[in-house]
Amino acid sequence: MPCCDSMNSPSPRFYSDIFNRVSSADRFLTVDSSVMNLTTSNDGSLARPQSLDADGGFRKYFPAETNTITKLSLKWFGTTIEDYPYPYVIGKLCWEFPAMVPSDWEANNAHGPNNPTTVADWKTALDAAVLKQGVFTFIFHPHGWIRPEQLVEFIDYADGKYGGKVKFLNFRDAQDRLDRNLLASRPLRADNGQDNGVRLVDLNHDGYLDVISANQQFSQTRVWNPKQSKWITTGFPVPLVTQDPQGNRQESGVKFGIVHPNGHISALIRDQAVAKAWSFDGAEWIEDGPLLNGLVVDGKPVLTATGDPVRGKRDRGVRLRDLDHDGRCELIVGNESQNAAFSWSEEEESWKPLSYALPPNTSIVDAQGRDNGLRFVDINDDGYDDLIFSVYRHAKNLAWLGTRLELQSHQRPA
Repeated sequence: MPCCDSMNSPSPRFYSDIFNRVSSADRFLTVDSSVMNLTTSNDGSLARPQSLDADGGFRKYFPAETNTITKLSLKWFGTTIEDYPYPYVIGKLCWEFPAMVPSDWEANNAHGPNNPTTVADWKTALDAAVLKQGVFTFIFHPHGWIRPEQLVEFIDYADGKYGGKVKFLNFRDAQDRLDRNLLASRPLRADNGQDNGVRLVDLNHDGYLDVISANQQFSQTRVWNPKQSKWITTGFPVPLVTQDPQGNRQESGVKFGIVHPNGHISALIRDQAVAKAWSFDGAEWIEDGPLLNGLVVDGKPVLTATGDPVRGKRDRGVRLRDLDHDGRCELIVGNESQNAAFSWSEEEESWKPLSYALPPNTSIVDAQGRDNGLRFVDINDDGYDDLIFSVYRHAKNLAWLGTRLELQSHQRPA
């Protein structure tokens, strides 16, 4: 997005309503770099120079106050990720390559144009990216904020210190490598730009992302073995996306979450035709039927989706989230007729209803299965999910601050 290094231009709706769409000419995007990666002194994996410890990392590039040099305050700049120089997926279809702080504009705003500190900090950030085997997405402009010879100095540093360990790639080259080596040549987006049924999930709780590729043509689970540096492959029991007769793809209704104490991933789906659940045992998916036990609201079963590929699938607002920070997910359902939250009992092998649910007159999806404007986000930075609810039908936005025990403990205008 324009000016992503100086303003909060890439909103969540940019990804859902713009980036993930397919144009009338059947064109679509696959890579974005609108989120800034902030290297901080909290990253325990780095052997940090003293200057990084002294100023808390590169937070100096987000100044709160203006002065004769700093013309724009970045006190409320929020489109950042910290200490994560890796591509990641947004909205199932977008590869986000976070851009490295500082951009040349951020440096110019913090300490003036062409400052040697900018190049020194780029070198430090590159060292961090190399140590973490990540990426350094470089933002610079032809506006006099950095001189060409300073860019050459940085390139010479990378080449002289790391040689072939550092490769300069454009986004097409970078995505080609991801598609080939990570996704086994099955990209996030199908040929028509829609969901290809590819998901990145840490299946066995080892800290490494694994890959599920499951549509009506192909079904595979790829588990990364870090000790042997190779993929271990197995199948996946059900498609993650289905196609209608016109070739349009839609999610089948499979929901993932950590339910059991071993930390491995479980998956469940329930619609009018299918009611199945599985858990990953470290090598393959094992049927886990009890994971559907207890999912009833007012005598009616909780469904993850309704409809069929011909008439169209509808999301029923089932989400698995860890609400109480015990390392395992609770199950929430929020649609036009069901509003409940459940906790899994390992002893009874059943879901048990909790004493709270979503706030009144809110839901995750509407009756047509469309996004209804409810978001889980930690507003007050206390580590627990809060709720924001914002839809065009309401005169104002609402927010609820959550606690460990209750989602709707406080209500206030947003």
